[in-house]
Amino acid sequence: MKKRRKSRRLWMTRLYESRTWLINLIQPTIAKRDTSFRKAIPVTERLALTLRFLASGDSYTSLQHVFKISKQAISTVIPEVCSALIE
Repeated sequence: MKKRRKSRRLWMTRLYESRTWLINLIQPTIAKRDTSFRKAIPVTERLALTLRFLASGDSYTSLQHVFKISKQAISTVIPEVCSALIE
């Protein structure tokens, strides 16, 4: 006899329904355009990188390995996102 799997329900609390509000607030400030030479770092990665840096205090070198973004780019992204968060 085959056992029937019960279909799982997915639910989300109100707190997590609006989890993209921070991205929506700062996106116009920190969004960059793609060029013909390279693609811009997405807003979600910029925010994740900055929050990881602020939460853990990791060095730019360790963040470079985790996010696969150069240290030079990290050193410009973090201050931009921090100033957007302050605004």
